Parts: sequence; C-alpha cells; structure tokens
Amino acid sequence: MSLSWNLQKVNNYKKLYNGKGKLKEVTTGVIQACLAVKMRGITATNYMEFYERLCIYESHFGPFFFRTYESGNKKSLLTLKVIKKYIGIITNVQTWTRTSWRNQLARKIYDDIESKVKIAIKQEIEEEKKHDQS
Repeated sequence: MSLSWNLQKVNNYKKLYNGKGKLKEVTTGVIQACLAVKMRGITATNYMEFYERLCIYESHFGPFFFRTYESGNKKSLLTLKVIKKYIGIITNVQTWTRTSWRNQLARKIYDDIESKVKIAIKQEIEEEKKHDQS
C-alpha cells in the first residue's frame, strides 16, 4: 500500500507546498517520519510523543531531513518547533502503541547491530587467513 496523506487540517497548509504546487522537502520528511514512528498523524495531544519517537529513531538510524555541515556532522531539521507546525497532518499509517513501536524498533536496532558484527567478524577472519598465509 502506498503512503497517502492529508494536510488540509494543518494551519496555513498551503505554505507546506513550494510555489510550483509540490510539497516542500521538510513536508515530505514529516510525512515519511509518520511511517518510521508508526503514528497516523500529529495532533495537539500527541505531538510530543511523535517527536520523542522521532528523536529515538533518528538517534540510531540518522535524521530524515537534515543539514550537513562542513565538518560532516548532520543536524536534524525536524525539530519540536517544526513538528508542532504540522499538527493536523493525517496519513494512512496505522498507529502502533508505544510498546509495540519500541519492540519493533528494538528488533530493528538489534538486527542492524547483528549485521554489522557479522560483517566485522567475517573481515577479521579474512585478515587472519591473509596473515596466516604470509
């Protein structure tokens, strides 16, 4: 199923588009974040939980929408202030409970780390073989 959204309940929703009728990049980032944090939308009552989930997700997987500095550091542009501007956005994402989302995220993080460890072990074994052959 493709991701769909409705912005009409967002204050000044027309400002979420560029002059050519396309979504601004930050708007696309917020829409995609709904999928990552498993929340249907942003409301006046859930925007803090949305932002908390987003910060947790980004702390491991990196920011959705960011600025890269000369140093190479990336800073998320989806700040609490930005998220609050999107109160009213609705998507077709099914909202997960906090516990279900945390469990799913923990599995993703574990799988990500396990994959990196397996690659590192494989590289270490290959290095040992090269060393033993010389």
